[in-house]
Amino acid sequence: MNQKLQKFDELHTRGADAFIKSINLLNDFSLKEEDTRSVLETLKGLEQVFTEAADSIKNMHEIVRATPRVTTNYNRAKRQTLSVLEIFLNKIHKAIDLTKDIEKAIEQRPL
Repeated sequence: MNQKLQKFDELHTRGADAFIKSINLLNDFSLKEEDTRSVLETLKGLEQVFTEAADSIKNMHEIVRATPRVTTNYNRAKRQTLSVLEIFLNKIHKAIDLTKDIEKAIEQRPL
């Protein structure tokens, strides 16, 4: 699971960085305002999906954390699950922040 989380983080970060760099190139082209609005709406939708996912992960974390201690194996699995959920939540928050950075870069771009 950790490898998949790292891959998600790596790919989203690379994609966001490339998107932000490409915004500078857009200044050389005449981009219609409606196209810019469409991109911003898509990014806002992506941000909303990430936010909803973060809320669900946080709820799951709280449910798992609230379960009582049982056996050694169960408690170990519970700790590992909580650890992975915390890592995943951090990756999702990073993705939200990067998405907001892209939105800001587009909004600040001269038309």
